[in-house]
Amino acid sequence: MTVDTAGRIDHPNTTFCDLWRLNADFSSSAATITGWVRPSESYAAYIAPSNTGMSVSSGIFTFPITGVYLITVHSQAFLANADQHAGLNLQVSTDTGGSFDIAARTSSAAEASSNSMTGSGLQCLMNVSNTSTTQVKFVTVSFSTGAYIMGDSNETMTSAYFERKGPSQ
Repeated sequence: MTVDTAGRIDHPNTTFCDLWRLNADFSSSAATITGWVRPSESYAAYIAPSNTGMSVSSGIFTFPITGVYLITVHSQAFLANADQHAGLNLQVSTDTGGSFDIAARTSSAAEASSNSMTGSGLQCLMNVSNTSTTQVKFVTVSFSTGAYIMGDSNETMTSAYFERKGPSQ
């Protein structure tokens, strides 16, 4: 067990989980996905140190405490007639957003020539050793007119889940 300068106690098995969902469809290609919200239904919950949890601004997430995090993303996409592929990348910055690297990617495809819906997911295990400089964002890949990542304010269609597994390495 350690105590940081802010007085937070770090236990090796500290539980942290935080779920975010896309609150509306997102149709911009090669763009940082914005519109993330926490589910607000009466049964929704998250566990975070001091009830702070993840923070998001303009689609860029920051971490409240150092540690090893499992990030899981599930996305649903609507594919229009001419576009039978949609994807997203999880990108990480360790220099306060100065540059981002692709840490994981997922892609959805359909063979039909008509409109279709499809889903995909990704996971990334990452070490967050500095909460001041580490950021993550999700960026869309390869959309054409009419395609979009699905979102809704009343149900989870596309989500980002952050789970702290233990202290940073």
